[in-house]
Amino acid sequence: MTPRYARFLAQSYAYLIALLTLSRVISTCMVWENLAQESWRDLAYAFFMGWRFDNVLVCAIIAIPFLLLTLNQFFLKSNRVQKFACWPLFILTPIVILLQMIDLAYYDHFGIRITVILFNWLDDMSFVVSMAKDEPLWFFGGLAIPLVAWLMLWPLRRWNENNFWHPIVGKSYGAWIFSSLLIVGLLFLGIRGRAAIKSPIREGTAYFSQNPTLNNLALNPCFTFFSSWIRSKKYKEKPLKFMSADAALKQIQSHYSITPQSGRSPLSRTIGVGPMKDWNVVLVIMEGMSAHYTSYRKSPSWTPVLDRLMQEGIEFKQAYSAGMHTFNGVWSTLFSFPSPYTTHPLKRDVIPVLNAFSSQMVEKKIQTFFFTTHDDQFDNMAGFVRQNGFQNIIHQGDYPADRVMSILGVPDHDMLQFSLPRLTQADAQGRFFAAMLTGSNHKPHIIPPELKSVFNSPDEKENIVRYSDWALGDFLERAQKEPWGKRTLFAFIADHGQGVGTERLDQIMSYHHVPFIVWAPGIVKPQSITAPVMQVDVMPTLMGLLGGEWTNNTLGNDALKKARDWVYVGRDETTCLITASQLDCETQDRTHTFHQFKAPFWPTTQTYNQADLWNIVHAELQMSDSVLREHRRFP
Repeated sequence: MTPRYARFLAQSYAYLIALLTLSRVISTCMVWENLAQESWRDLAYAFFMGWRFDNVLVCAIIAIPFLLLTLNQFFLKSNRVQKFACWPLFILTPIVILLQMIDLAYYDHFGIRITVILFNWLDDMSFVVSMAKDEPLWFFGGLAIPLVAWLMLWPLRRWNENNFWHPIVGKSYGAWIFSSLLIVGLLFLGIRGRAAIKSPIREGTAYFSQNPTLNNLALNPCFTFFSSWIRSKKYKEKPLKFMSADAALKQIQSHYSITPQSGRSPLSRTIGVGPMKDWNVVLVIMEGMSAHYTSYRKSPSWTPVLDRLMQEGIEFKQAYSAGMHTFNGVWSTLFSFPSPYTTHPLKRDVIPVLNAFSSQMVEKKIQTFFFTTHDDQFDNMAGFVRQNGFQNIIHQGDYPADRVMSILGVPDHDMLQFSLPRLTQADAQGRFFAAMLTGSNHKPHIIPPELKSVFNSPDEKENIVRYSDWALGDFLERAQKEPWGKRTLFAFIADHGQGVGTERLDQIMSYHHVPFIVWAPGIVKPQSITAPVMQVDVMPTLMGLLGGEWTNNTLGNDALKKARDWVYVGRDETTCLITASQLDCETQDRTHTFHQFKAPFWPTTQTYNQADLWNIVHAELQMSDSVLREHRRFP
């Protein structure tokens, strides 16, 4: 006779697998646009792989109840133990449901499963709640979580009512001893996910296709979350240990041909020569503006304004974002250091004091501004940039209340238009540098009511990208009517891109390949740069154009004076090295995946040793980590 608890746990196993499969079906529907070209055979295989990851999770959930109930069956023989042994199942199941529901929105937006990076939002829960309120899918999904969790837990509790201790006698006793040992072995194997002794199942097991959406469909979000949380305990809470900070510094000095100077930063080299030009600088960091929306990859393009600026200014055709999140883009663009893995560079217990270009501007009597559409406390932006050279911060609370249309604050064109009188006033008092962070090209997508008739495509994404592009053109047209507009360098780069396309490489590259344009008619001549550029190069390049003497103690280069031949980008727990012909992605445990490009992305005549390139990447990540964690201050 099979014990009642065995039947109960078997029912629970089947039920949880069915719930997780249903979640995967919903995920499939949400991202069907990226899966429609895949064969039914590959979709079926993704679901099979998904069952393997789901099985790991479910086996882990029922293992403790099974062991406790088996112990009770043979030794304790207590109805009370029988009842409370299932509490791990009742506690973990709602957590699983919660993470699955959160992942539906995350997967829809990022195209990847949730990881420990989700913790970076905990300090901004009011922002998350408000953002969900403005996005119907997220809002109703959030409201439904408690009800759904209760409803989904009810069958387990109902079945458990019939689960009480009952003695096993005769031949059934010996048979169940053997069966219990067999089930323990199967549970252990299920938790490992594979029979191979060398390694349990890992995320990489799911990567069977060239389509990343399909690969991520096979993953279980609870698996990716908890496995990344375990890795974060091993890696994130400790400084990176690729090498010592001193060894990293020597690598960097050798790579950039830096000669140490007494009393100056060990990274110090000079940017700009001659007298400083009588120019202002406006740097617009565009939310989620992938280069794949522009004429580089899309026909017809969704960005006619950016396409025009590319022709009229200096276009960097192969510019790449440092990471996948806005905080990566702000950190690397304004302060010229890469983002080391899942570290949130702006959220620091002690904010590092950097001798940033913005701080040097203040010393040169150049006024500094930071404009954002939303709350300045989000991602700790205000505190960080104020600590490092930005004197004036204009945010959601400064705009008319009736123009605040979502948790992301005001629409892009409101922020840009609002900046004009501020900058006109600043110009009357001297030169200025203004960094502007847009927000409209981020969910919730809100087109201002007065412009809905203009941007009325059936495709919501096309509407918001075209609106964001139009807002830039409107801003430039207005600025050019001001005296200061004629003597200002305007630069445009995205904080990161967005997943565009159906092929794996397209989706990876579109999240990092971003427009970078410097535009100033009558000041800079049109030029097309094909060499790759990193976000860390933006400020050194602008300072090189502005002239004067600047101390560059960062990991960025003046891209107009020293071209790169390769770059690297961060994808949360992975760093990817991009050469002209290959993408090489490395996890923190040094596992590599390679992807060859169909054709070289840029001209190159050099041959590199991949290990040497990774040594430099590791050194730079180590140095950035040291700056953030050890609060190294470079004079």
